[in-house]
Amino acid sequence: MIQVRKNVFETNSSSTHSLVMAVKSDFDKWEKGEVYYCNSWWSSKDKNKFTEGKFYPKAEIDAYYESIGEERDTYDFCTYDEFCDTDYLECSTYSYTTPGGEVVKAVAKYGYDG
Repeated sequence: MIQVRKNVFETNSSSTHSLVMAVKSDFDKWEKGEVYYCNSWWSSKDKNKFTEGKFYPKAEIDAYYESIGEERDTYDFCTYDEFCDTDYLECSTYSYTTPGGEVVKAVAKYGYDG
């Protein structure tokens, strides 16, 4: 039996899905390597310092890691290229213009991880 529920995203446990969406100006900075994307909520020893799903200037993140004496974890704070660099997942970028004229860009990472 197949059950479909409204407003619910479900997947089997063996597949992977990630989506990053942003206004074009922020997304373009990310693609150019000018900012890092905070990819995980556990990304720092100071859990209240950074917010998952936000972009941060490279200088700010590099200074943070230098201050704690660690190398930047490319999973936690990643460039666009690092986000898409995977051996087993597909990565596709999309662009959408809202009815109000704002351009939103998205990158989807998806596939089977095993």
